[in-house]
Amino acid sequence: MRRLSYIWMKYQFACFLTVVALSVTSLYAGGVPITPAQLGYQPNVVATVSGPNAYLICPGDVNGCGGAFSEQIGGIHATIWCVDSQLDVTNGKTYNAYVESLNAPVAAFDGVSDNYVRYGGINTLGGPGGWSYNLSGYGVVNPNLAQTRYELAAILISQYIPDDSMPSNSAQNQSIQDAIWHLTENSVIGNLGDPINVGVPAGYSDWIAYAASLLPTEPSSFFSQWAVVSGGYDGTTGQLLTGPGAVQTFLVQTTPEPRFYGLLLVGLLSLFGIIYRRRLAL
Repeated sequence: MRRLSYIWMKYQFACFLTVVALSVTSLYAGGVPITPAQLGYQPNVVATVSGPNAYLICPGDVNGCGGAFSEQIGGIHATIWCVDSQLDVTNGKTYNAYVESLNAPVAAFDGVSDNYVRYGGINTLGGPGGWSYNLSGYGVVNPNLAQTRYELAAILISQYIPDDSMPSNSAQNQSIQDAIWHLTENSVIGNLGDPINVGVPAGYSDWIAYAASLLPTEPSSFFSQWAVVSGGYDGTTGQLLTGPGAVQTFLVQTTPEPRFYGLLLVGLLSLFGIIYRRRLAL
């Protein structure tokens, strides 16, 4: 009888592992992620900003749309998310990009000598080149770091209301998209005007306030699943191009490193051991 019970417990555990694996996979059900192998310099990425793989969100204050697009990055046809209203990219355009993990050291975003991330190094408000939108009233630590603003953008992307697993062009999603664009705007003061509070959870003034409230509680594992795709990167000089050579900026999801799954399995095996010992003691 105990042998049958043991076999049943093994079956239950196998099913549990399957459920957990499916749960991890479902985190990316709304888009196709890249892997850690696609981080760094990526030549010849190809953008697809229209067609069946595009899920457009089009606020009325900008002549263009954000939302989800697709891009060929190092052999993966990944889903990319628009976080930049100041630059654009045409459908089918091929260009070089640099892909930086959102969980990288802050110097990768806001260092002096490197220029891997679009808008990296901006740390002032207003004036020529400074951030257009002031975050000082949101209680955010280091509100003028580019990394902070991309982290807030990643949180806001996770708040899109999906339609068939991808965001739709609803008023609420337009509000979220506008909030994301506010975070990265720096060249045209007051370019964005649509309300950023449509559908915001009760108790918060707008979507940026809501993202700011979540920022201190998000674990590093959340940000390790995101990367910034900065277009128009010169692989020879190690610099992002400006002017006509500049290309739009996106966020892309990344899968955890293989060691993540190893640690997950170790944790689950430990949990199973505890449950098994308790069952035997009964």
